[in-house]
Amino acid sequence: MSFELSGTESDDPDEICLETDNTNLETFYLIWLDPHVNTDKHHLEAQQRLRALISHLVTFDDVDTCRKYITQAPLKHYLVLIVSGQLGQKLVPRIHHINQVINIYVFCANKALHEKWAKEFQKVTAIFVSADDLISQIELDNKYRQKLAESLSFNTFNFNDVQAGQSTVGLNGQFVYNQVLMDVLLRIKYNKADKSELIKLCNTQYRKDPTELAIVKEFQHHYTSEKALWWYTRDCFLYKILNKALRMQDIHVLFLLRSFCLDLCQQLQEIQCQSKIKVYRGQLVSKSELTTLKNSLNQLISMNSFFSTSVSPQEASAFLYSKYTSTDLERVIFEIDANPNVVTTKPFADIRSQSAFVKESEVLFMFGSIFRLGSIEKTGDNIWRIRMTLCGENESGLKAVLQHMTNEYGNKKPNLHLLGMVLWKMGKFHLAEKYYQRMIRELQFNDPLIIDLYTDLSSIAAMRGSLDDSIHWKEKALEIKAHPAHNTTALPPRVLVAVSTAGSKKVASVASSTPTKSIYYEIEQRIAQVTDSKHIMFDPTQLHKCSREARMMAVAWIMVCKFDCKLYGGFVRDWIVGQYLERPNNITADNWILFNDSTAHLHPEIVPADLDCYLPTHGLYDIDEILNELAKLQMVVNVHRDQWRYLLLVDQNVKTGPFTIDLITPHIGINKYDRIDFDVNNLFVEKDCTKHLGMRVDITYPPYSITLEKIVDNIQKKRFYLLAGDDNKPCATVIEERMNKMITRGWKQIDETLPPVVPNPGPPSNIELTPVPKTSPVYQKIFEKMKLTFGGNDLKIISIEQIKNAELESIYEQAKKVIQKQTGLPDGNQMTLFHGAKGKNIDEILQYGFHDQVYRYGNWGITISNEDNYSRIQLKPKYKRIKSLIEPGILKLKFTLNRQVKLFFVYNSGLPQRTLSFILGKGAYFSENPKLQHGRTFPDDDNERVMFQVKVLLGNAQSLSRHKINLNSVPENYHSVHGIFPQLPDSDEFIIYRYGQALPHLKITYRS
Repeated sequence: MSFELSGTESDDPDEICLETDNTNLETFYLIWLDPHVNTDKHHLEAQQRLRALISHLVTFDDVDTCRKYITQAPLKHYLVLIVSGQLGQKLVPRIHHINQVINIYVFCANKALHEKWAKEFQKVTAIFVSADDLISQIELDNKYRQKLAESLSFNTFNFNDVQAGQSTVGLNGQFVYNQVLMDVLLRIKYNKADKSELIKLCNTQYRKDPTELAIVKEFQHHYTSEKALWWYTRDCFLYKILNKALRMQDIHVLFLLRSFCLDLCQQLQEIQCQSKIKVYRGQLVSKSELTTLKNSLNQLISMNSFFSTSVSPQEASAFLYSKYTSTDLERVIFEIDANPNVVTTKPFADIRSQSAFVKESEVLFMFGSIFRLGSIEKTGDNIWRIRMTLCGENESGLKAVLQHMTNEYGNKKPNLHLLGMVLWKMGKFHLAEKYYQRMIRELQFNDPLIIDLYTDLSSIAAMRGSLDDSIHWKEKALEIKAHPAHNTTALPPRVLVAVSTAGSKKVASVASSTPTKSIYYEIEQRIAQVTDSKHIMFDPTQLHKCSREARMMAVAWIMVCKFDCKLYGGFVRDWIVGQYLERPNNITADNWILFNDSTAHLHPEIVPADLDCYLPTHGLYDIDEILNELAKLQMVVNVHRDQWRYLLLVDQNVKTGPFTIDLITPHIGINKYDRIDFDVNNLFVEKDCTKHLGMRVDITYPPYSITLEKIVDNIQKKRFYLLAGDDNKPCATVIEERMNKMITRGWKQIDETLPPVVPNPGPPSNIELTPVPKTSPVYQKIFEKMKLTFGGNDLKIISIEQIKNAELESIYEQAKKVIQKQTGLPDGNQMTLFHGAKGKNIDEILQYGFHDQVYRYGNWGITISNEDNYSRIQLKPKYKRIKSLIEPGILKLKFTLNRQVKLFFVYNSGLPQRTLSFILGKGAYFSENPKLQHGRTFPDDDNERVMFQVKVLLGNAQSLSRHKINLNSVPENYHSVHGIFPQLPDSDEFIIYRYGQALPHLKITYRS
């Protein structure tokens, strides 16, 4: 399951949910009740002006709906009402008692008529007949309302609990953990994704407010940390949403704003007050809050938000005499003595010099500031005077508790795991789980922290009483822990290492053979230059002056260490191992480039020629980011996309000569780049394996029996084994071209020709199949779907099993991130589709998903579709096997004299009239109609068939209705193909060509 965290509009401020149109990041709601509010053009114009004052405007034209909305408003949210005279007379008596309602403005045509009833209600501020006057008054009153938005949010610390030996659970726990939580938030590293999420959230909030949207854009592009206080004091969205998030303890909004909060803290430290000071703050507090303060005399309180004060008692108390009164509110003035010498981590400062507005003086205290409550007394003018003294973390009793928390959390790496731990201890289980799951999605599958995260998720689920979830997460942790990616030491996990038929890994250290250690040592040094992510062995500023080979080594380091590519092919063979440097005679560098069908490649006599980089199955790869990295090295790059790869021509006009890069993307169909034709091409290097060469495929066992040392020796002696026998005829032309190139360069073939080699997909994953109960909605939905298309009497479902494959799920989530980023679609345009399978492919799909391993047998990419009465395709040698792939009794083949083939449907199959063809190339085919996939299944000895329900990421799908037989990769700028066949309803096919875009979700075993 995938979701995006954002701010919330929930009664539970800790809830993290998807963005909705109801989200309000600010404190105030403006509600307008008028029968013509959405029809009268003057009212519509007024709405635009009002949104510039209070962004969250909700309109109603009937009393009952409006009243329901008001009565369901969350606590601590403030409601400002505009009502028409007639409807207001009905509504106001019914909602006037609600504490969240703070102001009511009557907007009518007859002021005198409605003054009679309005004067009976204290919260009715004024009556207006002019929209201009109404808007002006609301704007004027806003500055007083902002004082309400600064209402107290605090926690208390009771020394008596500490002396009694009570734990940190309860009120003291809230006090202490809030301190720890804010510290953790400020220490978590900020990233671009967090800022993008914040900007997206704000753009949604202010989508109908062009003035505020312009300020959001200004913040996005021009904000600097040196102007943090200026932005905080500016009358704009930042102050409003930060103030509400702190007051409501909306953890995720604070998470997104943590970088801004850190900037505020650092700027306050820079201008920290240097001497003792007495400051004041006027405040309206609820009766319950005042009671809590009275019960906390001589105890500590911490302020959860920034605490704004004034050096002038008159200025601080001016707000207390405003029109905002309520029977539930008490007037309070805080008198605070602050000594800068007692605080170390929570600064306070006079921010007048940094403010967006020149004031007499404003002293701002950092959120989390701690005060000792001295005395509370009521003055003659009915104002409560509360005296407090600023304290530090070294207060007796508090120091030991905070030190304990520091020891527990302070030395841990600040990340989402630590944040989740703190939230877990605070009892915010749901929120902790969300951050753990967020971090799991951000980590590579091989990261050892994933096991800890799943283990913690299991413990949290147990604490909240969900045994099923607890068992699920625990099994997930054990499953991943047992995976080879988490228990191997020879290579970093999740890399295509050589795997023997017995499942053992074959990756050898090039320093392991003593007799030739001096030669291997030099090889090892070159490996380190392109694989050691901790050391850059080139000067980026001087690289343009270096040799062509030095520039190739630098680019290889970037591709391996920054983009997690695996480096294969000629560069590993010719340069890292062989150190061969060859140039054609009498040809200058500007003539090295040859073109074949607009594709650039280098003269065959140039060695080394190119970098073969296989982009990772896991992780986000972005061709633009790669180009940006190369641009930083002052390299000029031309890009050409060729099906499953990008061809990069680098430095075409540099005197020392150009070179090319092959970026091979993860794909489904086996192609010539996947086949290993020579033993000397079976090597690769990878990130942070600075002393190792790897074998792409294990050829140490018979009939090959070629060790790594033997391959290195063959390279140094310029000889090779041919790993392609008679079974590999489709690639004969390609292999012949490669052999001729090698021989031209002085290489010699060893007489013996060995069987062909194709890379394995890696070790099998741990699979968990969980039966889906027949009574479950999932089971019933699938049964009804298949029953509808097959016919009830012809269908019997034997079982439906949920598939759990941790590795495939991880690959799928990474593919989703790529497509989400490229399309902006939150779910990557995910569909749940059907896929029929048979024979050994069933287990291979469970283990590997829709992988090259499955496609090597040639029966993928064949689709059954309905077009005309027949379909013509040229009968080539590679189609001779077509007859063996056709279920007996379905098709007859009729050959014509010109060796074309007509495929006719035989009606006794029970399926609609159809034709068989390779219509859309070599990909994985899915459909919404399960009967369409039934033709790809085959009954076993028990007459049982298997179909998969699969989650498929379609992204941007290209619609095609004509044959494209040679389509081996997705068309450019698309992620999938949608085959549409208008002649037959429900016959659409969806095809993907990139590995990782399809996740087997359910295995359906049935008879039909």
